[in-house]
Amino acid sequence: MALNKGRPPQPYGHGMEVLRHDFQRRPVGREKRMVEGNMQAEKSGKMERMKELAAVLNKASRAYYAENREIMSNREYDQLYDELEALEKETGIVMADSPTVKVGYEAVDELPKEQHEAPMLSLDKTKSREDLRA
Repeated sequence: MALNKGRPPQPYGHGMEVLRHDFQRRPVGREKRMVEGNMQAEKSGKMERMKELAAVLNKASRAYYAENREIMSNREYDQLYDELEALEKETGIVMADSPTVKVGYEAVDELPKEQHEAPMLSLDKTKSREDLRA
């Protein structure tokens, strides 16, 4: 044992790699095609869900930002958005109309004017306390 130079042999895992064989059976032939088909069906199902989520989220965004109405709560929107984001990450596919990649929203010509009980002083960029007390 010239390599150890007087030291006792080390147990496996300390400098010596244990060779391990993976004896898991891999599908072949018809069985392989069935597994691949199942994977395609699963991916297709995820794509359909992604399309559905994108449509619902886009509709909710349009209603909120362009039409000044809510069709779902913020919590519901966030849950659906997170689900879509997870599916995009899992599949590696991001659709062009996905709300996860949209930067802005459609501009609207005009929103209805709202009457406020107290003046919205932030619009005047109020800097003095006297203006705020008035």
